[in-house]
Amino acid sequence: MSKKERIAGNVANYVDERTGAAKWLKKTLTKVFPDHWSFLLGEVALYSFIILCFQEHSSLSGLTLQ
Repeated sequence: MSKKERIAGNVANYVDERTGAAKWLKKTLTKVFPDHWSFLLGEVALYSFIILCFQEHSSLSGLTLQ
């Protein structure tokens, strides 16, 4: 571990001990990026739809975007 990494880790630990930022950050990130398996299905469906809509020759989807 380099000196810069060690210093950054010490600063992060100090801030977390004084403010409890890690607990708040974990709670906030869980809201932004939920970890339930059903959200994965929704993301796969959304990305698949986007790929089908924006292909050059979208003959399978039947969508024409002009």
